[in-house]
Amino acid sequence: MFDASSAKPARDEPHGHAADRLRGVQLTSILKTTPVMMFGNVMNAIIILGMSSGDAFSLWALIWLLGLSYIVLVSIRAWSRFQRRGPLVSASSRATAHAVRNAFILGAWWGLAILTFYPSSDGDAKSVIAVIAMGMICGGGFALSALKRALQAFIVPLFVGSAVALSISQGTNDYFLLALLLGFTFIVYRAGRARGELLQENFEGHQKLAEQSSIIELLLREFEEGTSDWIWQTDHDGKLLRGSDRFSQIFGRGTDRLISNSDQTFAGQPPDLSPIAQPMLERTPFREAIIEVPGPQGSAWIAMTGKPIFGHDDTFTGYRGVASDITAT
Repeated sequence: MFDASSAKPARDEPHGHAADRLRGVQLTSILKTTPVMMFGNVMNAIIILGMSSGDAFSLWALIWLLGLSYIVLVSIRAWSRFQRRGPLVSASSRATAHAVRNAFILGAWWGLAILTFYPSSDGDAKSVIAVIAMGMICGGGFALSALKRALQAFIVPLFVGSAVALSISQGTNDYFLLALLLGFTFIVYRAGRARGELLQENFEGHQKLAEQSSIIELLLREFEEGTSDWIWQTDHDGKLLRGSDRFSQIFGRGTDRLISNSDQTFAGQPPDLSPIAQPMLERTPFREAIIEVPGPQGSAWIAMTGKPIFGHDDTFTGYRGVASDITAT
């Protein structure tokens, strides 16, 4: 939207590059909701001004509408930049501070509108304005939930403005509405906080998974460099995603494919890949399949073990396995 829980153990906040990436994820989440949220702002502004009456408010209403229009234009411009550049890989603390400041300005601007227009409106108009105030709190709570400080900066001034408006209006149901406002605002805030914490937990989980994958990749490379074994993997069409360099060394020429599912030919002939061809075409596991690789200095021999990989929806995604140069054994 902008350019930029109770009794829980304190979570260690990310630092350095991890913190920059987390801020990028948080701001990306906010920017994705910008168009619909700005549309809601414009629609609510038209309704609230239409329900308000009295010449005394004409100049103030115009000033308020111009201010809101400026906020909307700035937000849409930030969103258009986001659309061109794609999701933010990282963001600075200055960018998040800018988002928090803009959230406060928008929340305060709406709080001021509720405080001005609600007390002077009639019964029907008051009902509509009260619904708009709560709708803005709910919508902002969802849109800004990724960034806790922005969530607080938006909700607090809007809640205060609405609460003061209800307090000074002294209508029949205003104190009842004030109690509902307090309860619903608390629920929205807690739900927004929970969603923001879930986003951070997911980010931290992906970070740990990426770090573990990097460590495993390093260990596998060290393992492959020190032994005659190596890991291989193909996509669903038999194209090698891993291990092509070692196969090329054995085959004596470059290769990027074991078999092709499209025409059921074997891109590696010679050598004869028939021991693994049928299992791979049938997408079944195979173990210790022996491949002979003819060469000018005699044949080389490879023992291959492989297992098909299926996604969560049982879609075949390729093969993964281990190959060993057993020529010397």
